[in-house]
Amino acid sequence: MQYNPNLNISNHDNWAPVHIASRKGNKDCITWIINYNKQLRHQKKEIFDLNLKGKNEWSPLHLAANSYKLEETYLLLEEGCDVFAKNVDNKIPRKVTNGNYLLNKLLKNYENSFLYKKYLCNTDVAHFNTQNCFTTVEEISNIDDIQSSFIRGN
Repeated sequence: MQYNPNLNISNHDNWAPVHIASRKGNKDCITWIINYNKQLRHQKKEIFDLNLKGKNEWSPLHLAANSYKLEETYLLLEEGCDVFAKNVDNKIPRKVTNGNYLLNKLLKNYENSFLYKKYLCNTDVAHFNTQNCFTTVEEISNIDDIQSSFIRGN
């Protein structure tokens, strides 16, 4: 991209390229966006916003999860997308999976990892993944209490 376009520009439906790729499950496009973002960060240029809110405040992660796109959801999670982003209906991505067991478990694991690192390890969680998630049963049970209060906004 030689002319430095606005990477996060939205169409008439308020969807940006990253939203469309996530909703359609275009793994190659999402991978390209992630790799291109790495180049742009190195050059200190504007990047594709992977947490950009679109129509009804849906993030790319909401769209991938709602469209049953497991691999695409995983890619977005590994890039640090906000697992607690809320849409206009106050739903986080896990709550729009329509009961898909694998997506629900994947998102729940990332939610737990985020909370574990933030509240029990006092770790910067700007970008995180599931490495070193849990070490004891007590830590896992503490996460459920923390997660409940975090989602409620307490």
